[in-house]
Amino acid sequence: MQKKILCLFLCIAAMFAMTACSTEEIWTPDGFNAEVTDEKGEAAVVAENDTYRLEWDPAYCGIALIEKDTGKRWGTAPYKEDAPTVDEYGLPVTVHPQLESAIIVNYLNEDTYTEEQVIARTGAVKNGRVRVSELEDGLRAEYYFDEVEIMVPVNYRLRKDSVEIRIEPKEIQENGNKVTAIAVAPFWCAAENDNESSYLFYPSGSGALITCDTLSQPGTSYTASVYGEDPTMTNDNLVTTRKMVRLPVYGARSQDMASLAIIEGAAESADITANVGSGALGYSSVYAVFRLRGYSANNAKFLYNAFHKMNVYAESMIETPLVVGFYPLTGEAADYSGMAQAYKDYLKNKGELTEKGADETELNVTLIGGAMTNKSFLGIPYKELLPATTLEDAGGILEEISAATDTKISARLSGYGKTGIDLSDYGGGFKINKNLGTKKELAELNRFCDENGVSLYFDFDLIGLKESSSGYSTFSDTAYSALYKIAYGYQYDVATRSRREDSQYAFLARELLADGAKQLMKKTESWEMTGVALSSLTNTAYSDYSGNNSTKYYSKGNMAADVEAIMDTVSEKYKIAAEDANSYAAAQADVIFSTPVNSSGEFIFSADVPFYQMVYKGYVPMTSESMNMAADPRKHLLKTIESGCGLHYTLIADYEREFTDAQSYVFFGSLYSDVKEDIVAACAELKDYYAAINGAEIVSHRILDHGIRETVFDNGVTVYVNYSAEKQMSPCGEVEALSYIWKEVRE
Repeated sequence: MQKKILCLFLCIAAMFAMTACSTEEIWTPDGFNAEVTDEKGEAAVVAENDTYRLEWDPAYCGIALIEKDTGKRWGTAPYKEDAPTVDEYGLPVTVHPQLESAIIVNYLNEDTYTEEQVIARTGAVKNGRVRVSELEDGLRAEYYFDEVEIMVPVNYRLRKDSVEIRIEPKEIQENGNKVTAIAVAPFWCAAENDNESSYLFYPSGSGALITCDTLSQPGTSYTASVYGEDPTMTNDNLVTTRKMVRLPVYGARSQDMASLAIIEGAAESADITANVGSGALGYSSVYAVFRLRGYSANNAKFLYNAFHKMNVYAESMIETPLVVGFYPLTGEAADYSGMAQAYKDYLKNKGELTEKGADETELNVTLIGGAMTNKSFLGIPYKELLPATTLEDAGGILEEISAATDTKISARLSGYGKTGIDLSDYGGGFKINKNLGTKKELAELNRFCDENGVSLYFDFDLIGLKESSSGYSTFSDTAYSALYKIAYGYQYDVATRSRREDSQYAFLARELLADGAKQLMKKTESWEMTGVALSSLTNTAYSDYSGNNSTKYYSKGNMAADVEAIMDTVSEKYKIAAEDANSYAAAQADVIFSTPVNSSGEFIFSADVPFYQMVYKGYVPMTSESMNMAADPRKHLLKTIESGCGLHYTLIADYEREFTDAQSYVFFGSLYSDVKEDIVAACAELKDYYAAINGAEIVSHRILDHGIRETVFDNGVTVYVNYSAEKQMSPCGEVEALSYIWKEVRE
């Protein structure tokens, strides 16, 4: 009885939450059509070109892509040519229905208000209906899940080098049960378990490989959101320090063939899931799950003052088409190097990678201005910025290390606004804190940098605001969560992972982001600077449910288009530095600080690979994460060398005891006087190596035996990195423990 009362209470609470701020009607899907007849069609070739043919199989209502010359096969169901049709007792082999499901649908049960799941093989093909119709270059299949009264239409199209699978959210039908998420072709990128030459590629951080070993009957799964977790969702604790997914790609190698999937539409609203090691399935796979209805967690107070955490979902679905392109790879391209090249080719065809041979900087520094500290006068408390690095200090540091290293430098000024490194006014108030310097001193610093080949970037946060400022109100101009109330972000304690309540801040409403960029351009017009850093804008994607007549910004929607447009505008006047950039911002940046050189290190990941750098190296200058902030500086240096990134250091001129109370941890281990010898030594050691790989692309990467990694650049340079504790032999000769060697081959 209590369970029924609880469900009723939660449904009523959710209904009020979803309708409280809605004054205009947002689009709603059509009702479920129960009258459509079942028309699965016949097995047939539905499209073909010179290289491939696309086939429809009505038995499980999925498609297969066949390479004409070789007969190699990819598709919505994994295929094994010599798979037995009967078992050892002579009985027919039953294929697990998940393996033959073209889509998997998550829905919100109208009775229990819990998220449940239905798969296409049983929910539509067996216990529902499927209706197919022809397209000019493929086929349209409508999957009717009769028991839950949901219909999802899927368009399959053959392209020159790939297959496009597309779902239009506005064509979905539903009644009482509401679609929350859809997994697209969950076994297209799959590999049979326990095959040594097979693996999955997952884009965690720099990139990770997953071996397909059987773990248990159910196996295990891992999910992360493309472009990072939505910060407008309620999150009481940051339970992990995992790296974000910056690239909308994933893939699988199965023996001598592979497949790369690129999320080409609604990537912001997608998760990437890896299901690994299931003995029941016999296959491991990685796939995209589109979150059509965003949600936020809510603590509902119920009987006996107990709290029940529930997810409150948005009333309407996103409108952006869900699109995944599947690219077949064979021969030498059938590995993660081939996947990186395929994604790079995709970006080139879209015009996002255009200028090869980017002039890179081997040394990159982030200079921290200061932080707000508590003061008192005659017992009256107040806050004042405590300087860590004034503009004058910054000039002295850059002049000294420029002379000592004789190298090109990129420098980022972070925390020089009104409240320093602490978030308060929007865009740092578009002011320089008086304790750090003046606009005149910034102009002098910029002139020094221009004369000495240093690229200088002043960092502005165009997303967060803690107090009403720059004409924006923290009450009326901020993003809303799916609970239809102001969404707040927090910083998290590095030890406990719990959020710091005093760090609470809001997010600028998504529709105002472009206006924020215009303010940046206008208010810095007289600053005499040549570069800006847009760190938060380039690595944060967030939702906004404040609009009452559009779902444009639901589930992080259209973040890529918004940021691309903003960067286009800002780049008309300034060079732009990004940080740990999402793919849509990476190619537009003049330099990317803090690119990831490793994955999250989850237990299912068998190896990290520099996939991110394999895509952008040679087109966009990149740095590693801060060398002096690394837990293991030597291994971090080796990761930097392996991936071809430039060196990066976070520096302050002066350290004060009061910084221990600061909300940021950038002040620890960053004192320039303690780090400068390491900087000079690293630059001297790597000077020739960086000169050799300047502007070069990575064309292949291999994991060799005994902890040796091989990175090959397109100009003939090859580097071997030894991560083991002992001397190892490489194709280029012996490599000392925790060291590297490189060679240059010119034709």
